[in-house]
Formats: sequence, C-alpha cells, structure tokens
Amino acid sequence: MAAPNKDRSKSRIVRMPKFHDTSLVVDFWFELGMIYFQDPRDPNKYAACTVNDLEERIDALRGFVDDDELCSQFVCGKQAARRFICDITELIREAKQQLHVGLPIETISEIERERAAISRRQGFGPELSVAETPGRSFLERASGLLVPVS
Repeated sequence: MAAPNKDRSKSRIVRMPKFHDTSLVVDFWFELGMIYFQDPRDPNKYAACTVNDLEERIDALRGFVDDDELCSQFVCGKQAARRFICDITELIREAKQQLHVGLPIETISEIERERAAISRRQGFGPELSVAETPGRSFLERASGLLVPVS
C-alpha cells in the first residue's frame, strides 16, 4: 500500500477549530480508506481512524454543538463549531463513497454493480482530471466509481 499523502496536496482538508482553551486546531482528510488527522503539536506526524469511528465521534460532538448552552462555551463560537460539523459530515459522506479504494477487483466490481448510474461526477472539475493522477490511471464507470486501469 502506498504511503499516505502527508502534504495533503490532493486531499480535501477539513479544519477542526479550537473548541476549548486546552484544545488545538486539527486538520482532517480522507485517503486510502482511512480518515487521517494531523498531530497539532507536531505537523510532521499524523494518526488515522476508520470512517465509522470518526462518524461516531462526530455524532457525539453534534449533541454538544446542537445544545445552545454548551455550544456557547466553545472558544471558537457557535458558527465555527456548526460549520465544522457540516464540513466533516460532508467529508465522511464523500469518504464512504470511496471506501472501495484498495479492495480486491472482485469486491470493487460488486460495489460498482450495486450503484446507480450518475449524470455528473462531483469533485472533479475541468481543473482536475482523474486521468491526470501521476503514475496511476483510472477509469470512471457510469456509476461514478473510479477503478484503477491495469
């Protein structure tokens, strides 16, 4: 398996604001089937968790953010906390659609057959083409699934 994209140059970054005086700002991104997050004390280090683990943690945090009294105690403020919840939820949704990356081709084929066809691929505009990934070629199926070309 390839090493994670430490510089995150091709990843969507979601930044968690500082919630309390003792907490720090943290970057989250999805890559290679996992959610990675930067160690705020040492930007050269990072850790990983599964998409489901992060989703459970965010669901718990959502309870605090939805409570106006508790949310008013956040250093970052209500708006930043709610924006983070919205952004990280979107990252989780996008990550769930790409969990097939790195799986055996038989499993990928089965996932592809289960998906409905799409008319437009979100996240890839004219400035970024799937085929432009250095060293890798991908084929986009009608369902939107990106499959490596051998």
